[in-house]
Amino acid sequence: MPIVERHTSPDGLLELIVDLTDGDWAVGFNGFEWHTHGDLLTDEYGGPPAAAVRAFVDDILASRRAFVISLIDGKIRDVWMTAALSSDWMKYAGPGETIERRFWNGQSAGG
Repeated sequence: MPIVERHTSPDGLLELIVDLTDGDWAVGFNGFEWHTHGDLLTDEYGGPPAAAVRAFVDDILASRRAFVISLIDGKIRDVWMTAALSSDWMKYAGPGETIERRFWNGQSAGG
């Protein structure tokens, strides 16, 4: 997996990676399953996949896009992006799990 960018969150908890493999742009959080591809971002951002990925990453890093973190006993279990502005995430939590919606800068995104 040729990683072309790595970005560590200001609190040091997360690493956002950008990958380019055989012309396929992908973005995800290092160590977690969720990811997306540039061609899936073109509907929202327009332009070619590389430009859509750039805009998406810039939105995350500027804390304009929220994501969800699942924690068990204070340790991150999973991370994924969400377009939902507000949701009752805790109804999906398992025993001992908390779910937070936040921005890259660490601020809560509510919901």
